[in-house]
Amino acid sequence: EPMPAGTLAAATLINGRAAVDLENGASPTATDGDNFANDGKVWLSVYNPEASNCDCTFDITQTVDGQAATDKTVAVTTLKTMMIGPFPTTVYGTTTKVTCALAGAGALANVKVKAVKFA
Repeated sequence: EPMPAGTLAAATLINGRAAVDLENGASPTATDGDNFANDGKVWLSVYNPEASNCDCTFDITQTVDGQAATDKTVAVTTLKTMMIGPFPTTVYGTTTKVTCALAGAGALANVKVKAVKFA
């Protein structure tokens, strides 16, 4: 039986009055992914300290002519922090799911993800 997806709470940045440590997020939930509340202004920070790329796949909820769209995958290269987003609600929904996996050797627990909202 699959485990439920994890939940990422968004850190909010307001006009530069807050600082967010992007390398101190949550470890991705393996296999089942993580959900975050999405209002179209949320970005996802992914910190990858591992020696292989971390592929992050975002579920697309929108259909085109009755057909499911292909989910979006972003490769976060080795030893990088990337900001991915924003996620239009018409495409990704108001709850967005991301599933991260390493493309090669490494520990997914060392990768850190953080939802960030710019207000």
